[in-house]
Amino acid sequence: MKPNRIACLLLLLLLSEMSFSQAISFSYDLAGNRIKRNSACDLTPTLDINGLQFAPAVQRDFVVNIYEISNQETTGSINLRITKLPAFVITYPLTNSISNVFGGKQNQNSDWTFSENANFIFASSKAGTKIQANGKAVIGFNVSRKNGSASGISQNISVAVIANSGGEANPLNNQVVTSILTN
Repeated sequence: MKPNRIACLLLLLLLSEMSFSQAISFSYDLAGNRIKRNSACDLTPTLDINGLQFAPAVQRDFVVNIYEISNQETTGSINLRITKLPAFVITYPLTNSISNVFGGKQNQNSDWTFSENANFIFASSKAGTKIQANGKAVIGFNVSRKNGSASGISQNISVAVIANSGGEANPLNNQVVTSILTN
């Protein structure tokens, strides 16, 4: 066999023992040796809403689903951020309720604390709230068109799971963007 073929065969044998489907966390002992820990959780959000076009006075519920996709329960506080939009108002109930999305979805808003600044709404899981391995959390919101917003405005609701929150180790799939528009 030629040297290039041997190197390729060796590389394939090494790669066959590796998995690229999960984020792996490492720590270091006092001697500086790298120690593989259990796979970390991987959180990814989705957004469900019944319609994307808003006439004057129209409001709709939407839910943010946060899925754990690496078969690992979350640890610590889970934090997310939702953009505020100039042409729309986003609100949220502080207690569990049914969000009017796809026939009704139970949200878990009582498990979250909410805060805001000029640009974002923040949701943080309360102490003891976890997303089970391969489970999900559902957080409910409402969006309405602001009075005086002109027709033809398109804006993006952006939801991001804050990197490293809840033990999250893969920031590459932490955001969902959904465009809504005035008509």
